[in-house]
Amino acid sequence: MKIQEFLAYLFEVEINAHIYHLQTKSIAEHLATDELYKGVAGLRDALAEAYQGQFGIITGYTGVKVKEGIDIRVYLNACIKDCKEFRSTLTEGYLQQLVDNIIEFFYGILYKLRFLS
Repeated sequence: MKIQEFLAYLFEVEINAHIYHLQTKSIAEHLATDELYKGVAGLRDALAEAYQGQFGIITGYTGVKVKEGIDIRVYLNACIKDCKEFRSTLTEGYLQQLVDNIIEFFYGILYKLRFLS
């Protein structure tokens, strides 16, 4: 996966988490997905800006897929898997760390979704 594809994927996560946030009837899920869609934006921005600082402006973003009716826990686990795969393609330690921050954040949201109600 190229950087622009990964960043577009994180835009997708933000959009789908926001849609889930608006559709859930659970207050715990509502609060956790509120944190998810707001938080992933800042983490995505940090990664994009650091990457661009070294390699130049990213172009060629691809479209995002809107998904309704998802199981947010399954979706987030898949996102973590994809983040780990993308991380393995990076050679710069500081970029790997920024992706690690995203993974850590997703695991924190999963904790809230699984154990807080």
